[in-house]
Amino acid sequence: MTKEERAEKWFERVPGADQLSMEERVNICDRAAKGTVVIFFVFLAGEFVILYLMSGGAAFEWLAERINRFSADSQGTRQYKSLAWFGAVLLLPLLLLPIAAGLIYRNKRLAALVKQACADSNKGTVESEQVNMPAIQDDSVRCAE
Repeated sequence: MTKEERAEKWFERVPGADQLSMEERVNICDRAAKGTVVIFFVFLAGEFVILYLMSGGAAFEWLAERINRFSADSQGTRQYKSLAWFGAVLLLPLLLLPIAAGLIYRNKRLAALVKQACADSNKGTVESEQVNMPAIQDDSVRCAE
């Protein structure tokens, strides 16, 4: 997926995104994606720390034991694929919270960045219109000086 395709996909349901150019959308996507990755790994690390503190490492030993037993039983060329799927299924419950937190963060961040970009572009438009307007002279202001 290219950056432009990602921008189109992410901005499908974001209100006000149609006012932005593709370049602005790509820049906003990059900023939101970086934050989403950070949120994902912070939540994942937090889960691992909590799991380790609560179980004293026994949960990780249990997971490793299950995966090792499964790999001992599997033979052949499909061993690595089946082992990867088995490990992913075992660890899926640990990935649900970080994925959900990342998606929620991404959606809220996209909306906030679009709102900010639209406000900045409208502000720039208003300022450029004010610069182009001729100055209106008011005699009452002159008299007060």
